[in-house]
Amino acid sequence: MSQQELAERAGLSQRLVSHIETGAREGSIKSYAQLAKALGCAVSYLMGEQVGERSQAGGREQVLNDPHAPPGLTALARNDALCELLAIKPEEWASLRSLKVPLALTQDTYLAILHVLRGVMRV
Repeated sequence: MSQQELAERAGLSQRLVSHIETGAREGSIKSYAQLAKALGCAVSYLMGEQVGERSQAGGREQVLNDPHAPPGLTALARNDALCELLAIKPEEWASLRSLKVPLALTQDTYLAILHVLRGVMRV
């Protein structure tokens, strides 16, 4: 698939797809979610997770058992009522865990990212 075809499927510009592919620029969470949907893969895969790691990297339990998990994500995983209400899927946990950001994100930020991921995946 060409960059132009991928850009059209994802609703992005070919230039942005090129910049993301070459590493010249980082995409937004929304652009990664759109690319993942167009490619039929998880955002975590686009962020460098190996295919065989997906089952190991996903799930609330993995977050709770990981001493290096980001504090905001751990706070979300510890919130039983919120996790039950949202019914976060293992692949969503894997996508949230795969984020590489320079700053610590709060629980509310992870919720916002989850909302964006779900919104894009439904489109």
